[in-house]
Amino acid sequence: MFNTLTLGIVFIFSSFLYLFISFTLWRLLPHEKSLKYFTISSFFWIFGIILVVLRGTISDFFSVVISNLFLMVGSAALLHATQIYFGKIKYNKFKIFSLIYIFITFYIFTYIYPSYKMRTISISLIFIFYSILTGLIFWRATGQELFKVYKITAIVFFVGTISYIISASSVQEASNTISALYSNKFIITIPYLHGIALTVWLSTALAIMCTSKLNKQLEKLNSELKNRVDEEVNQRLKQQKLIIRQQKLATMGDMVSTIAHQWRQPLNTIHLIGQRLEFISKSNEVKKEEISEISTDILRLTEYMKKRVENFRSYLNPNSVDDNFTLETFISTISDIIETLLKDSNINIVYEYDFDLIKNITITGKINEFCEAILNIVINAKDAFYERSIQNAKILISIKVVNEIVIINIKDNAGGINDEIINSIFTPFFTTKSSKQGTGIGLYITKIIIQDRLGGNILFWNDDLGACFEITLPTKQ
Repeated sequence: MFNTLTLGIVFIFSSFLYLFISFTLWRLLPHEKSLKYFTISSFFWIFGIILVVLRGTISDFFSVVISNLFLMVGSAALLHATQIYFGKIKYNKFKIFSLIYIFITFYIFTYIYPSYKMRTISISLIFIFYSILTGLIFWRATGQELFKVYKITAIVFFVGTISYIISASSVQEASNTISALYSNKFIITIPYLHGIALTVWLSTALAIMCTSKLNKQLEKLNSELKNRVDEEVNQRLKQQKLIIRQQKLATMGDMVSTIAHQWRQPLNTIHLIGQRLEFISKSNEVKKEEISEISTDILRLTEYMKKRVENFRSYLNPNSVDDNFTLETFISTISDIIETLLKDSNINIVYEYDFDLIKNITITGKINEFCEAILNIVINAKDAFYERSIQNAKILISIKVVNEIVIINIKDNAGGINDEIINSIFTPFFTTKSSKQGTGIGLYITKIIIQDRLGGNILFWNDDLGACFEITLPTKQ
């Protein structure tokens, strides 16, 4: 037979283990309300068991009445904790009734009709009901992941029910409570053994249950986080698609503006040629040479416009391959176009270069794009001449090669550009002209072609006479 004092001490320590685990889990999972009541149940059990162990050294009121009251409250808290954990909040009226029942029973069978046996039986009935209800809650949780843990816990409670029944049925009437208690060691041994087993297993089961719930919560959080990340990614993708679409639309707008800008001067020239043809058709004398000259100019301009469209198509094609052209070919092409565009403008175009030095120099890129870059500078000079009514207008285009670097200088005598806006001349859509005269993208296009398309550089400054542009390009090795 086990020593009751030893069993009582072991019971106390096992209850402290239960208290420590339940309280620790409660602090780790403060949102889990059931853990608070698991902790409360262990707290009342400890004090109740301590008072039971002290029977014989303290009054019967504390060792019997108060101890059993603490044990009852602890059992009620355990039942409530179990109900909250599984989401089955029932039997609340029974718990209130049972506590009232305990007070009344103790009072009746202690002071009105003293009977240790009846008092023990009445208390055991409450323990039995608590144990059965708690066990049923665990037993019915079979469809969940930890059903084996729940089954074992239910069995522990059902075994406790049996121990309470045996203990209660074995009580014999005695002259006083203490002698009755110790007259049969079997009465107290079985509840102690069950209490030890219950607290140890509850500590283990609670740790397993909370670990499982924590894992589920983590999985839920991970799932929510993944969904949120996926939602954010999808939102970002939508935004990126929208941005790409807007960029495409902006690119298309820039293309249209650029083409319009590039075609403006040739179309104006063709318009003047058309007026000239109309004048000739109304005159009595039609010169074959003049008609041929006009036809050549129109063909030259339309070919130039056609090539600009082809260059744009090539620019948008990532698989396009740059051409190679010589400075000789470039000078021939650009001089013809400038001559056609500036015909009858009274602007003197002067070229300075050493033909023998540059004729074999090759540049990688689109020759028509390079011509466009130069034409934008020349046309800006032309507009400045007209705006300021410059007499003896002159544009000097010099070409030289230094250390395999092509240097092209374009200078005019139109008075230069205002110092306040020099830093903005290559900014897209910046212009001092009216909306009918310009779009502000000519020099911007020139910079893009020189730097991005041809791998060169462009500089600007004013001298005593007018604007000076310097273009440097690498030669093909």
